[in-house]
Amino acid sequence: MLLEPGCCTRMCQLTVRDRDRAGKRHRLVRLLGAAEVVDYHAADLGQFGITANAVAPGFIATDMTAATAARLGMTFEDFQAAVASRVPADRIGEVDDVARTISFLASEGAGYVSGQVIYVSGGPLC
Repeated sequence: MLLEPGCCTRMCQLTVRDRDRAGKRHRLVRLLGAAEVVDYHAADLGQFGITANAVAPGFIATDMTAATAARLGMTFEDFQAAVASRVPADRIGEVDDVARTISFLASEGAGYVSGQVIYVSGGPLC
């Protein structure tokens, strides 16, 4: 069977780079498992011109993170400011940050990028 060149991009939860890892071992194992799957797909499908990568978003402003702020009794703006103060980029991520990364991975410009977990997180939490 001949496969067309292409790409496979997987989304996975970012936890492994969090400094506060207490109680998050199950998430770490899941992310490491996702990285292994990406490695396997990259090695297995590379011969057919197919790249395989994963995107691991950090804190991204979404309805879900707004709901988390509400659950904590904070305004979304205060919650975003608190998170941004811990991110080296000094801001929180937007959905477009993740979308542009996936768009790049699906482009010809990423034809030699394979087997990677790309962290879209503004840097490791401080």
